[in-house]
Amino acid sequence: METSEQIAQIQKIGTDYIEVAFQAFSACGSCSLHALCSSKESCHKTIKIKTDHPSEFSIGEKIRIQIDSSAGLIAALYAYFLPLILLVITVSTTFFVFGNENWAGISGIIILIPYYFGLFLKQKYFKNRFTYHITKIKS
Repeated sequence: METSEQIAQIQKIGTDYIEVAFQAFSACGSCSLHALCSSKESCHKTIKIKTDHPSEFSIGEKIRIQIDSSAGLIAALYAYFLPLILLVITVSTTFFVFGNENWAGISGIIILIPYYFGLFLKQKYFKNRFTYHITKIKS
């Protein structure tokens, strides 16, 4: 199973979680022309990771975070692909039934509201589904 990993630094320690910060780079970071490209994107991210033993870590400690690569594909499926399919089907059906582009566009936008609200309500499910594996970096 292929994993994606990132080096992070612990910012905060809670009762059942640690909060870590890392530098996230765009997907083109692995491209061979990355050094020549002007569209380099990176941002500072902070995430909370559930752990059974937060006391084993200390603030400022560097750790390696790993997540299954297929988790990114599943997240993209729920966040982008399924809403696109839903949008296309809704706009096409509405336009076919009513013959009005305005109603088709409005219905496409309206159908996405309950979809994304449903995703919001399922946050706990997704947090449990996408789990991180933490390993300490030996100095």
